[in-house]
Amino acid sequence: MPRRIIALPVVLAFFVTFHAVFAHDSWISRHQYSDPASRDWCCDERDCFPLDDDEIRVTNEGFELNGKYFVARQRVLLSGDGHYWACFNTGGKGPHAREKEVRCFFAPMNT
Repeated sequence: MPRRIIALPVVLAFFVTFHAVFAHDSWISRHQYSDPASRDWCCDERDCFPLDDDEIRVTNEGFELNGKYFVARQRVLLSGDGHYWACFNTGGKGPHAREKEVRCFFAPMNT
């Protein structure tokens, strides 16, 4: 009986870790995308969010997101699913010193 009691926490820890690893996996993290300019890792859907077309204004210089954020064309990555995505740096650390800044931006082809 004591072996079962000891084994149960080990098994539970394995499944929690297993789930966390695969929950962190996505087309963004799987391909290890990073911003072309800053080289910041884009991460995954916990940091990255899909945006509707009406949230994006395309300009000659780049993309305006929700009227708040601007991403220059040289920082844009090709979207893996044909939708707009923005990954945010919310900790105020790294090359983006503001409270919340776009870490990576994905756009559909031909935009």
